[in-house]
Amino acid sequence: MVKRFEEAFGKYLALVPGQTAFAFSHTDTNDFYDPPQWADRGGYPGSALRFHELATGRVFLPFPKTRDVMFGDPMWSEGRFWFLRGDFAAGTVTLFGYTPGETPEPVRVFPVGELELYNLRLLGETPHVVSCRERFHCYYPARISFPVDGRETPTLLTADRIFLESWVEEGWDDEHDRAGDDYVYYNVVRVRDFAGRLLHEEKGYLFQGPDGGWYLG
Repeated sequence: MVKRFEEAFGKYLALVPGQTAFAFSHTDTNDFYDPPQWADRGGYPGSALRFHELATGRVFLPFPKTRDVMFGDPMWSEGRFWFLRGDFAAGTVTLFGYTPGETPEPVRVFPVGELELYNLRLLGETPHVVSCRERFHCYYPARISFPVDGRETPTLLTADRIFLESWVEEGWDDEHDRAGDDYVYYNVVRVRDFAGRLLHEEKGYLFQGPDGGWYLG
């Protein structure tokens, strides 16, 4: 039997790891790098973040869809949800704590000009606001910054370690511009301290299970 939410939107839903009561969906893009590109086209139309309660079918919107406003993916920590809300008309990105059915709590406000918007998101066992392009940046709760190579993406942040994933290609046939007979593609996990020093590296892919735990595969 197919269960139904109180309203169907036709958008992709996903569980937030660490809990099983709610799924979430976006009405539109969740890449904070996009809205500033709309400035010369009349502004970004806006998006909204929805929380879908599996047991009751209810759908919660912490904020209505508003022009020039975007939301990042939520995370679950410390008994509630957390998400980023970018208001590009106001020039701010705000970290909120949220329990569906209650008023979102603003925790920290960041001026957009102080953030690298590329890959801006929440990460960690507790909420950390991070981004990563040519450098890894953490803006909250502590300031961390160090250079990374163009293939590294932060995946997990603990009390004293940052786990980054990078992809590796071997056996590419440059002469014919195709994969050779011995071609392989895989991920490696690099563990760095908060100064960016490499502590460990091994082949693998980090996966977060529905229970919130992390697995190396």
